[in-house]
This record gives sequence, C-alpha cells and structure tokens, in this order.
Amino acid sequence: MVVEAPRCSVCGRRAVYKRSYSGELLCERCLLRSLARSVKRQASRSGGFRPRMRVLVPAALTAPHLGLALALALHEATRGLDVTVDIAVPAGREWEVYVHPDSLARLMKLPRARLWKALLRLRRLPSSLRACLRLDRAWSAAAARLIGAGAVGLPVTRTTVILVMLDSLMEGADWGLSDALEESVDINGVHVAPLLYSVEGEAAAALAAAWRLYAWSPCKPRSLSAEAFWSVAGRRPELEFSVQKVVGLLARGSSRARCPLCGGASPGGVCPDCRISGLEGVEVEEFKPSPGRPGGI
Repeated sequence: MVVEAPRCSVCGRRAVYKRSYSGELLCERCLLRSLARSVKRQASRSGGFRPRMRVLVPAALTAPHLGLALALALHEATRGLDVTVDIAVPAGREWEVYVHPDSLARLMKLPRARLWKALLRLRRLPSSLRACLRLDRAWSAAAARLIGAGAVGLPVTRTTVILVMLDSLMEGADWGLSDALEESVDINGVHVAPLLYSVEGEAAAALAAAWRLYAWSPCKPRSLSAEAFWSVAGRRPELEFSVQKVVGLLARGSSRARCPLCGGASPGGVCPDCRISGLEGVEVEEFKPSPGRPGGI
C-alpha cells in the first residue's frame, strides 16, 4: 500500500506544514507567501514599505531562527520595492549567536540582503523573556543607526507576546505589558516594529525549518508562565488573537514613561530590564567568511 504525501491546499505541491486551527496544508513556497502577506499587512499599520528603504532584521537573542525566517519573508514581501534587508547577527566578548554556514549561504543569495555582525558590549546576557526582547530592540536599533537603516523589523510572534503579557501580570510589573502590544516604537530616530505580531510562533518556526535556516542563541530566557501556557494550549501556539484586546485594555492604565534604550514602558528612566543587561555599546561590521570556517559567523 502506497501512502501519498500530503499536498498543499493552495497549489498541490508537497505540504510541509499544517495549521492546527484551520487544517490548511501549505508547501514551503505557499507558507513563505502567507507569512510575507502577514508581514506586509503588519508593516502597513506603521507606515508600510517605501522604495530604496533599508530595514534591519536581527537574529534575535530570543529566537535567532525566527529572525532569519522574518528576513526571508520580508524579502518576499518587498519584491519590486528595492528594499534592502539588513540581517544582523549579534556577538559578545565570550558568546555569539551561531548561524549555520549553509543558512548563511542561502541568505547571501538573496539579491537585496546584506549580512552584518553586531558586536555588543554587554555586562551580561539577560535571563527573562521580556528582558531578551527589550535587549533585542535596544541593540538592533543601535545597529540600524550605525549602518544607516531607518527601520527595524523584530521577529516577535503572537506566542512570544502572550508569554510576555502573562509573565508581566504574574510579576506585577504593569510596565512590562507594553511589550505585548501591537505597537511600533521610535528609538532615537529608528522605527522599530514587531513584523511577526500576527503570526503564530509555530508557523514562523516551520518556515525556518522548511527553508533550512538554522541558528542557535546562548541566551536561554526563562518564562514564569510558559509551563501553564503550554498546558492550556495543548503544546501548540496557534491561538485566537483576541487575547491582544485584553492586553490593550490592561496596558491603558500602565506606565506611560518610556525607556530611552529599548523604547518599552518604564517606571521611570532606563527600565529595570535594560539596567540589568547593561548594554554599553554596539559596533557593526559587514560579514566576511572566516578562513577555515566558510560561511560561518
């Protein structure tokens, strides 16, 4: 008995992903196009894309493979607009985000993509999910200014923002609710937007896996609510997005002051998360393959 491989609901090619809430099957190409449409819609809420624009996408400490997936989706979403996608991979004095050489090679083949290494002078890596997210905003905005990019696209999915919301509620830190909002922030002239905000985490991870974009982070952020969240969600992150309406209502009464480093709400001045991380500076250099380590960073 021959069992046929599942087929894409859109084009009939071999499927690589099934959406649990709809049962829709998607091949790697249709999955890419689906996420590219989501990225384009999300960007339109904060001004959209313009010809000859430069957008930096970080290989984020929270989930660097999702950053690579966003870079791919952003490149697809800006076809015909001559938008440059700057991909920045962070590293510190004794740590680095590692991107597999084959993944780097695939990204370097994108005609409008440029790869950068961002050197962070950091006191220590953050330990919480929210602190990692805020550090990613802070260093990527600084890196964007250095290379002349006017915008940053963050690979923050709906799964991440729900966990950040729950963690902030459990900690009694109302100022942390701003990180779960569907909002863009301006950090010293750089526009920072969560471009995967309407995308479930599982779909973004599936895109990274389907296109073989592999990366690992030394940052292992804890989440107070993760265990409870996954038990309720049945180990699947695909949830109805109406929960974000609750976040908006809760955040209306929260702190209005903004952290000058990460752009998030703060009890006053630099937020507690950024004080702990202690980001002192960022340097950026264009990626060049290392001798004896082709393609690797």
